[in-house]
Amino acid sequence: GTTRQPQRKNQPMAKTRILIVDDDPVSLELCRDILRNLPEVEICLEDQSLRAAERLEKESPDLLITDLQMPKLSGIDLLRLGRQRDPHLVALILTGYPTVEVAVECMKLGATDFMTKLFLPEELLGTVQRLLDAGHLRDEKNVPLHRQRRRDGAGGEILGKSGAMQKVLESIER
Repeated sequence: GTTRQPQRKNQPMAKTRILIVDDDPVSLELCRDILRNLPEVEICLEDQSLRAAERLEKESPDLLITDLQMPKLSGIDLLRLGRQRDPHLVALILTGYPTVEVAVECMKLGATDFMTKLFLPEELLGTVQRLLDAGHLRDEKNVPLHRQRRRDGAGGEILGKSGAMQKVLESIER
């Protein structure tokens, strides 16, 4: 018989597209500078949340990195919109004002990780690399493996390793 090639969303040599959204241009530039040397990655920057929403609709990025608090649309709004378009969108929420409640809300909406804006460059780089690696691991039903969790922890790992995520996980345990 004939062998079928697996179908892919992107062409075989397509770069991984990261959309970074923040109303602070300095934060955008910092994120871009930290992530610019990742292999096979195209970084798109957006400083206006309404334009970011349009880009999420048209461009379908592989990873969304968004500030939480922005004028017009929040990071949570963008996450919600991105998830409607692509239920498997990998998302990292950045915030200058971390609270357990906000982290829990982000995770409920499908954020893959949550980080404070007071990160070290290697923390952001490591987190993004881990998210990208896990984001491409999908089973035969096209479900990301990190979404397949059982209560006992078998079958997948929660990717959030940041201090804020650890607080959320401790809260959930309690």
